Amino acid sequence: MLSFQKKTQTPKTEVAVTLDSLLLQQYHSSSLRFFLHQLSSTVLAGRHLSHIRGRGLDFEDSRIYVPGDDIRNLDWKISARTGKTHTKVFNEEKDKVLLVMVDQTSGMFFGTINKTKSVVAAELGALIGFSTLDNGDRFGGIVFNETDSFLLRPSKMKSSLTRFLQVLTDYNQNLVKTKSYSAESEKYTENILKQLASLTSQNMMVALVSDFRRLKNETYEHLAHLRMHNDVILFHVYDPFEWQLPEQEFIYSNGKRQIRVKNNQKSLIRKINKHFSDSRNDFFDKISGLKIPVIHINTEEPVAEQFGKWFAK
Repeated sequence: MLSFQKKTQTPKTEVAVTLDSLLLQQYHSSSLRFFLHQLSSTVLAGRHLSHIRGRGLDFEDSRIYVPGDDIRNLDWKISARTGKTHTKVFNEEKDKVLLVMVDQTSGMFFGTINKTKSVVAAELGALIGFSTLDNGDRFGGIVFNETDSFLLRPSKMKSSLTRFLQVLTDYNQNLVKTKSYSAESEKYTENILKQLASLTSQNMMVALVSDFRRLKNETYEHLAHLRMHNDVILFHVYDPFEWQLPEQEFIYSNGKRQIRVKNNQKSLIRKINKHFSDSRNDFFDKISGLKIPVIHINTEEPVAEQFGKWFAK
């Protein structure tokens, strides 16, 4: 997969996190709640999140169906007896488990506006962690790069989350030190998903945070396996530059070779735009076929605000 490098790095771009900056995300998480089955069906309606299943809930009662309710929860017996369509109402179980995977491979070390994708991914990992603990649930996670990974097994302890964030900070800051792109991230992403699949049991919430630009066909098979027994959601991190090339000089690289593109090379820019658009559409089509919801998070807007649009209390 191809990557981009701007000719000059804007001084305003935040290229790395600190532990303190990740710990500050807890002040945003207090007004958020992450588990999707805790949200009303009216919130989920129209947001392409209807594929999140409502498992991990106890049946409580039935009520009259209203538009936007998940049709999979229809109570057919009550509906037949009363002549009116009813849907089942559930109580939340205690002690849910969320496992997050945060991508810190070299391809994530890119950003043209405000932050790099690796910084955004790290902040998302922190937000998800704090909002999970705020709900009284267990949080676990994996952070990885091309050569190594760290696993935090699910826990309710805030100290465990702090440890995870420290490791996440170390991985993130290491990208600044290396400043090199490795095509090996494609293979390693697949290996991490294999590891993730072996760690999950049924009825977990699994959140994957990445730009998803390094997925092979085998990777989609692992995602399909994860989704069979768990609720899976993808946080697609992207930079606006990757959706539309700007009219300025930049360097186009695949990790081994690179070319300099000038703003008057319109034909070449159109070809690059088409390549990236085709890759993006292929990813969306395959994920849609797996019925896995995707939330897009960009590097331009504040992460907490984007997150809050979906998970505000």
